[in-house]
Amino acid sequence: MDPKNFFAFARARHKIYLQRTAGKSPPWTDDPILQRYRFTNVFRELDATTIWFAKNLRHPLRNSVEVLPATVVFRWFNRVTTGEAVKQNKNYLNPAALRKAVAKLKPPYVTSAFMVYTTSLHDRLIAAGLEPTKVNGVLMAIEIWYDKHKDWRKFNCRTLQEAHAWMKSECLGDFMAYEVISDLAHTKLLGSAEDIMTWANFGPGASRGIELLAGSGVHQLDVARELLKLSQNKKNWPAEWPGWTMREVEHTLCEYYKYTKAVNGEGRPKEIFRNGK
Repeated sequence: MDPKNFFAFARARHKIYLQRTAGKSPPWTDDPILQRYRFTNVFRELDATTIWFAKNLRHPLRNSVEVLPATVVFRWFNRVTTGEAVKQNKNYLNPAALRKAVAKLKPPYVTSAFMVYTTSLHDRLIAAGLEPTKVNGVLMAIEIWYDKHKDWRKFNCRTLQEAHAWMKSECLGDFMAYEVISDLAHTKLLGSAEDIMTWANFGPGASRGIELLAGSGVHQLDVARELLKLSQNKKNWPAEWPGWTMREVEHTLCEYYKYTKAVNGEGRPKEIFRNGK
């Protein structure tokens, strides 16, 4: 495995973040692909939506089990404007109240960054007298999650992997469950999880990133753990920058795959990066 290009991409992407936050004018990179297309930050914690969520819900609730449903509900929408309705009057604890609060908002309600599928609820939405829209599907999926996890106040998972399996319900699969536990790793619930540095859930993009680096048929966790170890080498990642966990490895593998496809002319990311906006 030759991780040279992988870490070069990660460093270049983080340098863009540093240039922007330092108030420097664009372009923040000489890389034509990074200039043209939008790639998420190496650290999820630096994304604007996560910053809002951490400040308004996750951090204030970090020592309370209520951070669990607050995270589940917010990440379904993953949008700050809807997040305000989630936060108001603790609507994350009351699906019926949440539905009324969201109804008062103007669209869009749900982020375009996450691939959220609620098509399996189509007939049930119609039977309930509801228009089969994305937002109604999300609201029904939240109700289904609550119905399945009636004992959420007794949450006692010790590892990310255990919590990931426990978290899932209809329409809330591997991807969304991983987003939720990634937040809970910054709270009392999973902040001491013993596998933060050893386990990750690999989506299709991250899996393909691993294939780019190490070929097919490899053990994904072994490759990811090796990359995490290599991130501690200052030649790959400056020591003065924040350190990685397995979340950064998995996340960057996905972005690296998209970047490599664009470099090779095999595809392109769906979002254009227009002067940092």
